[in-house]
Amino acid sequence: QRWSTRPSWRLCLKAPNPQSRHLRGVELDVVTQTVPVVAVDKGSPFWRHASWMMQFALGATGKVDSLFEDCSDQEVMEECIWRLGLEEEEIMIARVKHKHMQHVRGVGTTGKRSVMLALVISIIMSSNDEEEHAELWEELKSYGLE
Repeated sequence: QRWSTRPSWRLCLKAPNPQSRHLRGVELDVVTQTVPVVAVDKGSPFWRHASWMMQFALGATGKVDSLFEDCSDQEVMEECIWRLGLEEEEIMIARVKHKHMQHVRGVGTTGKRSVMLALVISIIMSSNDEEEHAELWEELKSYGLE
């Protein structure tokens, strides 16, 4: 129910065993029940907008690279390899740097922008407040990314 009003590229988060979804050049899977794994095509509008989406989701104005950092997580890595069939070299695991959000992790498989989009999805998933990211949804609509 929580995701029913959200854009369709996130609806797969409702399923206990989510299937990979493709929409507008984005492929999304979820591992360890809470960590989004994202691939983004360079032609996707999400590729172009990943940086400001990350800044907007965190309410930050600084350089986007300063908002997250690489991290290691053996369980996430193993599930990406064994369940999703990814190669270790294509898996980029990151977490949000903000001290109260370091539990928020995401995996990108097509570079830094896919990591940013995975973290945006993870930030939203970790929120307990439906309205906390209402402005982000409105901004996405203004770019035609609904």
